[in-house]
Amino acid sequence: MWKYLLLLIVFVAIVGCEDITSDNNSEKTNSETTAMKKESVSQTNIPSKSDASITIDEKKRTEKITENDVWPLPRKMLGISFYNGHKAPDYKKQLDAIKAAGFNNIRVFANRFNPYDAGFTTFDESGNLTPEIDGLVEMMQYAKSLGLITNVTFWAKYENTLGSDKRTTIDAYKTGLLNTMRFIVKSGLTAKDFYFDVGNEHNDPILLSGHLSIDELKDIFAVLRKEFPDIKLTASITGYMEPEKASLYAKESGMDILSYHEHRGKGLWEWDKMDVLVKRLKSHFDGPVYIDEPACSDYKYTSAESSNKLEEVTTDRLLEAYRSSMKGGAEQWVLHNHGCWPPNFPGLGHGGRIPEDLKQPERGFFDEPNKDRL
Repeated sequence: MWKYLLLLIVFVAIVGCEDITSDNNSEKTNSETTAMKKESVSQTNIPSKSDASITIDEKKRTEKITENDVWPLPRKMLGISFYNGHKAPDYKKQLDAIKAAGFNNIRVFANRFNPYDAGFTTFDESGNLTPEIDGLVEMMQYAKSLGLITNVTFWAKYENTLGSDKRTTIDAYKTGLLNTMRFIVKSGLTAKDFYFDVGNEHNDPILLSGHLSIDELKDIFAVLRKEFPDIKLTASITGYMEPEKASLYAKESGMDILSYHEHRGKGLWEWDKMDVLVKRLKSHFDGPVYIDEPACSDYKYTSAESSNKLEEVTTDRLLEAYRSSMKGGAEQWVLHNHGCWPPNFPGLGHGGRIPEDLKQPERGFFDEPNKDRL
């Protein structure tokens, strides 16, 4: 009996060793398989071109993952109109105050905004650069040092007085835009520091002469992107284009940003429903939406429109418009104002300084104690 018991113990020991060896081999195999999978994944991030299950668009997206695909600008921006740029009196002091008030973007007119010869233009009617380009770049570099992004805005017309119908040729305009961008980029500024609005309110009627057709717009984008594919481009749209149509237009024209300017007419500004407006602007367009020129209180000083035709603007309404816009997913909202216009502009009669020449209610928004707005 003891002989049979001893044989049973030996048999169990042998079987146990085989099971353990088998388990160890299994674990080793699983470990090796996992390692091979990891190595395979790391070596095949880009799908094979021969894989028929991958569409052409998906191939393009996965085969070209470059720095260009990383959005360079802040995803939340609070801007302010600063039309006169480097021509503004003591502009560095003004930019210091703007930054201290919680803003991180300024909107500068770089070519057309020259009413009554009070402003400046970086290129002439032939597209050649003027000496003002040096001042613009100097201002942009100072803005960068403060953490301010510059919206460099252009208008497809040249004039010495508001209301002029004088316009350069589209070829000269494209040349001026390209020359300006070349100079800015050569100075060391990048897509993280600025973007171009190549056609302020370009959907205005042709009679207002800032008009650009969609084909002209596409052509401008193509010319600029050929040399500077990283710089983000837009062309601001007035509120006279319905939001859904503006969304589709931005998509079809190839804009990087949908820059929208609000209605100013009485009863048309829905300051408390800006989140709905932003969602409508996103109905077709997948890129960021910027509210670059919201309602403003002092058009009555600078336009022929009488005050009873303009919406009543208050500080509370401006604050609500900003908060509602950001709630709806806008990536920028701008405090539009006329304090930034050139000194002694007819109808304003001020010194062109921010915040000193900001009128209420815009001054109330600027001074609002919550400086950590973003």
